[in-house]
Amino acid sequence: MKNIFVKIFNYIGKVDISILFLLLFTFCLPFFKKLNIYSDFSFLDGRYIDYLTYSVYVFDFFLLLIFIIWVIEIIFKKEEPIICNWKITLSYLGIIVFSLTSIFYSTDKLISLYYIFILVILYGLFLFIINRLKNKNNLFIFFNTFVLAMFLQSIIAIIQFIKNGSIGLSKIGEQILSSKIDGVAKIMFGAAKHIRPYGTFSHPNILALFLVVAGIIALHLLFNYKDRIYKIFIFIFLVFISIALLLTFSRVLWLLTFITWGIMFFKQIRFNTKKFKKLLPYFSLIVVLVAIIAAYIFPAILWRINPFDQTFWQSFNDRMIIFGKAWIMIKSHFLGIGIGNFVIEEAYLLTGYPLWMAEPAHNTYFLVLAEIGWFGLLSFLSFIYLLGRNIKKVPLYLKCIFFVVVIYMFFDHCFWDIRQSQILAMIFFALVYIHGNIVDKEAR
Repeated sequence: MKNIFVKIFNYIGKVDISILFLLLFTFCLPFFKKLNIYSDFSFLDGRYIDYLTYSVYVFDFFLLLIFIIWVIEIIFKKEEPIICNWKITLSYLGIIVFSLTSIFYSTDKLISLYYIFILVILYGLFLFIINRLKNKNNLFIFFNTFVLAMFLQSIIAIIQFIKNGSIGLSKIGEQILSSKIDGVAKIMFGAAKHIRPYGTFSHPNILALFLVVAGIIALHLLFNYKDRIYKIFIFIFLVFISIALLLTFSRVLWLLTFITWGIMFFKQIRFNTKKFKKLLPYFSLIVVLVAIIAAYIFPAILWRINPFDQTFWQSFNDRMIIFGKAWIMIKSHFLGIGIGNFVIEEAYLLTGYPLWMAEPAHNTYFLVLAEIGWFGLLSFLSFIYLLGRNIKKVPLYLKCIFFVVVIYMFFDHCFWDIRQSQILAMIFFALVYIHGNIVDKEAR
């Protein structure tokens, strides 16, 4: 462990300042603390709509500093920044261009411009990552920062679940949580309602997404770094991450966890049996701890996954209604109804339904199609395809994360309109690009 600390301190003395701010940015990314600037549609019939509100997050401050310092570093060091493959750049430019054309059909054009501005910022982050995290030392410190941040989120989530409510961390973005508040995600625990933990994210599913990714990275670190004390720390982090992930009750992400973490284990069993045998006692302990907790909350798990329970299909039926309204928009607007405007148009179509149903379609691809049209969707799909075209060259853990993001897009809208998830996807898309396209031994 001493060697790890020496490595970290030596690294800090040599690292670019922009990377230090990236680490602060990464640590603060889970914090949902933000300044809201309300639009004309932020409140629909008195109900607050986050997707139609201009927001400046705490982590945006660090992102701004990253860009400023990176430009200064480029100028003073006379660097030649890596420019992304022209096909990928063209595909992303297509997303922006067709987002711009969709503005002609937007009800709220300022909201559309806000979302386009975010798309531009995300591509700037993509370029920064492919230039700075191709260095293996930078990548190692970034991963440890990310896993540490999610370990802390796991602790928060576990305490929230035990307390069945928020724990007084509103200053860093914790939502007000209670089993008695409408709109808070809940499960049935016996005969009583119980909250699903949020951490400091906007929803338990977003927390679960970050935990799945953090778990994949933690497994990668366990399998590839030799220091025994360091492995113990990562193992402890993984224990808490696993427990918190179970408590989110996010069904799709449970399944993706089983698939991706299982693949990581299988590779070690098949190709590195000796190393796996050394780690087997640690993993057995995780399984035992999670199994004990799962047994305790089994009634809630059964309620969550039982297809014969009436409530199992309730959210599915609600989402199918929303998909139906989205299809009406798609058929009548070939070029889209305007980026960021889905909920506005949906509210007009939900006559006869409760307004709480007004939310984005829970499918990123479908939502992109509805908002920026067929050409926009083709650009979006092209961007993802071109990133994944050289996936064979990419390390297994990044393949797993890429798989999680691309598949989860079929079940959630968060990668299109929730900033934290957008940033998560863009960072790991950039890492996939580094390993798939940049010939640099440091990236391997």
